[in-house]
Amino acid sequence: METIYYYKTISDTWHISNGMSLEAREANSFLHKIRKTRSVVRLYLDVPEHFEIIKKNFHSPEYWEGRSWQDEYEEEPLNGEEK
Repeated sequence: METIYYYKTISDTWHISNGMSLEAREANSFLHKIRKTRSVVRLYLDVPEHFEIIKKNFHSPEYWEGRSWQDEYEEEPLNGEEK
């Protein structure tokens, strides 16, 4: 069974390992539907083991260079980019 991971950020945006980013209500509905056919696991940015899984399953390795879990949670822009 395929595992789908997700985590949320300060704006209550849920990031899903299939590449989707959804607002909480939409994400809840989507995840509820796919639980019938896939394993769904919530990850927490502030748990070191979870953060390692997040870095492996979301974005590119370059995205994570110099980024902490706090940067991701607070939705800080990448290297000088504007929000």
